[in-house]
Amino acid sequence: MEDLRNYDVDVMDALAVDTMGYTVLGMPAPSSGTLGLALVSNILESYESSNAAKGSLGLHRFIEALKHMFGLRMNLGDPDFVDISKTVADVLSPAFAKNIQEKILDNTTFPSTYYMPR
Repeated sequence: MEDLRNYDVDVMDALAVDTMGYTVLGMPAPSSGTLGLALVSNILESYESSNAAKGSLGLHRFIEALKHMFGLRMNLGDPDFVDISKTVADVLSPAFAKNIQEKILDNTTFPSTYYMPR
């Protein structure tokens, strides 16, 4: 009980991410939800076709984008203890998303080591 009485809540601003014509407000790091959504959206948007994420091929691309996102989120952590500035900048970068999109092949999938940066 003493620990709870002495606990201070650390209030943080929401993370605002612009992707696919929308502004998404969500939890900042160490949560990876908002950053993950931004990365996957930017990967799909980098196909430059509104049909890129439709049908069975679109589902394949979406799943592959998720695999890359899950691998990259391993580099996130509590910013009070871990420097995540480069990872956050990369994840929010459309150029970085395009680089990942180019690693997604429409006719195959890969072992887990392909998606894990470390």
